[in-house]
Amino acid sequence: MRRRLSSVLAAALLLAGCGAADPARPAPTPSPSAAPEPVPTEEPAPTAAPGALTLDYDEIRPVAYLGSLPASQLSGYFTVSRDGRWGLMRADGTELLACASPVPISCCGVGQHWIYWPQPALGWDAFDALSAELEAAGDGSLCPGHGMTADSFLYDLDAGQIVYYRYTAPSDIYPMEENAWQKYGGLLPVCPVHLTRESEEDPWSVGERQGSWFYIGQDGEAVRPNRDGEAVEAVAAGWFYREALAPVKVDGRWAYLDRSGRLATEAVYDPVYRGNYSASETETAPTQAACLQNGYAAVSRDGRWGLLAADGAEVIPCEQPGVAWEGTTLWVKSEDGWRKQELPRSS
Repeated sequence: MRRRLSSVLAAALLLAGCGAADPARPAPTPSPSAAPEPVPTEEPAPTAAPGALTLDYDEIRPVAYLGSLPASQLSGYFTVSRDGRWGLMRADGTELLACASPVPISCCGVGQHWIYWPQPALGWDAFDALSAELEAAGDGSLCPGHGMTADSFLYDLDAGQIVYYRYTAPSDIYPMEENAWQKYGGLLPVCPVHLTRESEEDPWSVGERQGSWFYIGQDGEAVRPNRDGEAVEAVAAGWFYREALAPVKVDGRWAYLDRSGRLATEAVYDPVYRGNYSASETETAPTQAACLQNGYAAVSRDGRWGLLAADGAEVIPCEQPGVAWEGTTLWVKSEDGWRKQELPRSS
């Protein structure tokens, strides 16, 4: 049977997104370059036509991709729940992992590895067999537990510049790379902090956030969240990638801002997915708003769901029991279950 994670390692997982390797098994070599590219495509993909397929899941949420902090969503898959347990399905409705996990399924940053520890626990033989079945179908594999990296970008208040911070073992600062700007869309969310270390041989450590999150472009210019020119404090922020809007948390709720920093929506939205790995068997509540994928994002307001377009309009008003979108396929919940729907177009 699998070994349970220690409390010390569980804290590290909140940063890295993967479990500790079982000492009896060799740990894979981390390979960030093999991670699935979370950047949306340039143009919206055609949507699936409505069909007779109805899904009886309680919830359908985005899969958190943990190769970056904050997390992003993976395209092509959803994590799904039934009776308080979580599984995985392809965007087309094909169930890949049974609803047996106490927490939503997430994807670690080393290849397409699903973090899935069902209850009752699988023995290693069953775990390996299930992982091999996924791999043979082209649907990734199960994460056995290993070290990894997660990209984050900070604003060093003492040096007055953006820094590329990788959560590793140990975490440290790396030179800004051209492909980082390309991968994350040329406008990066940064958290203002003071960086400290004991000596030049020691890695840098990150202090508490000092002020509002904001964005920095590759030209070094700051883009600060504002409401019609008046500054607002963002306590959390998400990625633009190549999209027109990004989510920011303001006044306790989520809004979407454009590339000039102007809030394109009011701060009225609730988080829609859990944006970090949780070793706890009770931490399932959403923590993060969705980034746009191919021009749209599922949004939730006061317990009802809708679909937001790149102009900030709700093309599906927040009146539905559930809406799920991961960049290719739209699922909408009604009284009799989840069904695919055509993607609405903003006017």
